Amino acid sequence: DPTDLGAPFNTIQSTEATIVQTRDILTVSEQVKPVAADVYRGQTDVVLYGLRLAASGNAILVNSIKLDKTTTSTLTDPYVTAVKLYDDADQDGKIDADESTPLATGRFTSGAVTLSLGGYAVSGARTRDVLVAVDLSGSATLNAKIGVRPVDETSVSVPSPDVVQAFTGLTSDDMTVKASTGALTAEPVAVTTPDPVYQSQTQAPMLG
Repeated sequence: DPTDLGAPFNTIQSTEATIVQTRDILTVSEQVKPVAADVYRGQTDVVLYGLRLAASGNAILVNSIKLDKTTTSTLTDPYVTAVKLYDDADQDGKIDADESTPLATGRFTSGAVTLSLGGYAVSGARTRDVLVAVDLSGSATLNAKIGVRPVDETSVSVPSPDVVQAFTGLTSDDMTVKASTGALTAEPVAVTTPDPVYQSQTQAPMLG
């Protein structure tokens, strides 16, 4: 009936909802773990470990990765002249010719180094692998050991609201420093030098 009137009412509206970015989870796992072996003074790009990064859904940007020496490492910081991260694009656990530009480079300080990746993108569609490699000084301590590890999820930085899945126990084996192949090394030995020595004397020991 056109004469019917609706009851008066106040304005009705919903409460406001805030749209936030979806939180995705980055999983960090072991990709490659070279077995304990000898490495050599002056050797470069020695692959110690490989990490596999996987995103749960949308792409996640990795800001940095912190690496500590293993608890059994004995090679002191100055003898590791560089710590590097490489993108292992083909996921074969090796630094190939087309992967030879490091993503990041740094040096150990107090047994740890944080390597900035500046937003290394990990897509939800495919895992990405990162290799950890070191350069050794030509005077690195013989028989010293070197290995690396990300201590736990706090070692990997991603921007909020994304998070890193909790982990522990990821660690490389220790490599043992040896003299370069074909290198001549000299070590002092005890020698008793006669005193006096005489004119025309031969084979008088002077230095050991």
